Amino acid sequence: MAINGTDIVEQLRGRMKFYHVGDPVRRDMQTACDVIEGQELTASSVADWLEARGVKLTPKQRQVLELDD
Repeated sequence: MAINGTDIVEQLRGRMKFYHVGDPVRRDMQTACDVIEGQELTASSVADWLEARGVKLTPKQRQVLELDD
């Protein structure tokens, strides 16, 4: 399943407004927006990207991502 990067970026930007400008969470969201914008993503590529950055997925999350592909 292809994930539209523009939709993800719009959701993240909407959530960013709840954090003040210097907040580390907001900076991380902005970094994620910069990386995601304009890329064609799949569920497995997102899982690989997360794992490469040390985010461990639960077995249930891994199963859901495999079903979406």
